[in-house]
Amino acid sequence: MPTPSRDNDLLGTSFLPRRRGATEHAALLGAFAPEKCTISGMVDRVAPGRSEPSAKSAPPRIHTSCSPTSVTWWGHATVGIHLGGRTVLTDPILTAAVGHLVRRRGAAPSIAARSPDAVVLSHLHADHTHLPSLALLDRAVPIVLPLGAPRELSGLRRLPNPLVEIAPGETMSVAGLTVTAVPAEHDGRRWRFGRASVPAVGYVLAAPLPAEGVPSSSVYFAGDTALFDAMSACVPSCDVALLPVGGWGPTLGEGHMTPHDAAIAAVAVKARWSVPIHYGTLWPRGASRVRPALFHEPGREFLAECSAIGQDAKVLEPGESWTVPPL
Repeated sequence: MPTPSRDNDLLGTSFLPRRRGATEHAALLGAFAPEKCTISGMVDRVAPGRSEPSAKSAPPRIHTSCSPTSVTWWGHATVGIHLGGRTVLTDPILTAAVGHLVRRRGAAPSIAARSPDAVVLSHLHADHTHLPSLALLDRAVPIVLPLGAPRELSGLRRLPNPLVEIAPGETMSVAGLTVTAVPAEHDGRRWRFGRASVPAVGYVLAAPLPAEGVPSSSVYFAGDTALFDAMSACVPSCDVALLPVGGWGPTLGEGHMTPHDAAIAAVAVKARWSVPIHYGTLWPRGASRVRPALFHEPGREFLAECSAIGQDAKVLEPGESWTVPPL
């Protein structure tokens, strides 16, 4: 059998994700014991040779924890989360193409999107850890990423940004927000035949309490994942769940959620609102007529699934912003 080229392997074209067994799921769930999910119980990991973000070098911002929570979907898994007066950008794709994939819907994110307060990366696949896009970020922006990612991918170590590593079950304070990494059921390797040493993760972001008696606001960014048994234990509740409902090509392999699966996930994490992501943006060059429903329909299908079970959901167009209705 011919050896696949690294270019074709960048996006995990033929990945069959390693399924976690009951023992591994139990170990991950054990990381979410209440005493382990406190900022004081965790130590921020900064990649060797890196320093913490400098307040002097960061772009000036006006922060207020009373700001309403809103999200801007830039397409695929790239979302600007505006929470507690801060902005976190997820899995940035800031270009018109990723390898053989082209952006078929929506414009690339604006220049302003390159200077968030922080970036979070869910896993090492090139449509989530896109090095050319990361190179466009303001150099002061800290990048939170799975434990071991800089060791596994040398291009990350060449970025000027502070790299902050986090493992599933850990919680830390980043840019004034509480950031918790949660497990994801997805292959976290960069290369098809690489070592399975870097986990895929999702994130729960929470704003500080704006005032006494006012509840904190939280957003669950699932990254790229299939449903898994411990999902509701890892994310007991959230105001907004950003849930992947599709992919970037005419097939959807293991380690992903269909719109039906994502609706179940929205219920599992007790999301007050859910927003579908990871669909309808990137598609293989020259394949626009191949199974187009998998490109166009997942968002609408997710909305229909949620409506059928009484779950609130909001479908966004690439580049569209939406403010979460208050309680």
